[in-house]
Amino acid sequence: CRSQKKDGEDQAIGRSRGGLSTKIHTLVDALGNPLRFFLTPGQAHDLQGADALLPDMKADTLLADKAFDADQRVIEPLEAAGKTCVIPSKSNRKKPRPYDKQIYKARHLIENFYCSLKRFRAIATRYDKTATNFLAAIHLAAVGLQLLDDLHRAALRRPGDGAAGKTRLQRVERVVGRREAPRHR
Repeated sequence: CRSQKKDGEDQAIGRSRGGLSTKIHTLVDALGNPLRFFLTPGQAHDLQGADALLPDMKADTLLADKAFDADQRVIEPLEAAGKTCVIPSKSNRKKPRPYDKQIYKARHLIENFYCSLKRFRAIATRYDKTATNFLAAIHLAAVGLQLLDDLHRAALRRPGDGAAGKTRLQRVERVVGRREAPRHR
């Protein structure tokens, strides 16, 4: 006996094999910086995220995994808009579509982003009850990751610092709160 959703809100919590979960769909630029996020329940197909994110895509090329190999919902609309799709074919496709394997290798940037995003325990385990709070936490973590990346670049670019540059970088990491796995020697 489940209670009704308050005000018809969907909290993007769904059942999947591992229990209750939420999928985070992200649109990133060519450098792996996030542009937009969309949440769906864990059991939802990836194409639901594509339906929400792809119509506003400004880039000329889409790099996506096999889950997005759907002619009517992804490939045909993007090609009609003059955009290129770099999506490998599903194994059950009767006529495999060609794709540029060299360009597809750049898709690791989105995987790297997800890996760094899940270093935040509140994101990895979804502490927030409501979808809006969880999405806000994702945005906050993404901004923090972007700032940390910018600080790393700035600290490493200063010429002539030597050991002082490393000390400054350690101070920056402490202030921002970056946590890395302990190094075993």
